[in-house]
Amino acid sequence: MKRRDLLRAGALLPLGAALPAVAETFDPGWLIGGWSGEGSFMGRPSSATLDARMAIGGKFLEIEWQVATTGDKPVRYEGRGLYRPGAGGWDGHWFDSSGAIRPLAASMESTAVRVQWGTAETERGTSLYALAGDTLIVEDTVLAAQGPRTFATHRLKRRS
Repeated sequence: MKRRDLLRAGALLPLGAALPAVAETFDPGWLIGGWSGEGSFMGRPSSATLDARMAIGGKFLEIEWQVATTGDKPVRYEGRGLYRPGAGGWDGHWFDSSGAIRPLAASMESTAVRVQWGTAETERGTSLYALAGDTLIVEDTVLAAQGPRTFATHRLKRRS
């Protein structure tokens, strides 16, 4: 798939592209705390919670994510990511309820975190955590055989 097609499809960054350099002093204070809200997961209505905190002596940003669909045969998904700052951006790993462990590369901005996750051998995609007013928008996209496909979008409000 060509770069312009990825961008037109709503991908955050072309997969495999270098992330912009980010100062190690990024302050994720706008993201820290508890968030909850509604959206869709795999095409089904869902509720979600996100808890973000500085962890392990303040050296890592930890994000916990839980999603539950409603209706017949509900689906529940849980994941946890640990991110560490570096001269070239933030990196880390994502652990989830499917048993998967995925590498992370993140670009931190004043009110957005853009993440590339996975490997060519497993599954690759992008996640966006963006603050719009008092709403945290979380969007997850996977690179499918047919191109990028958004599989989850949630709008969350701060609960703590």
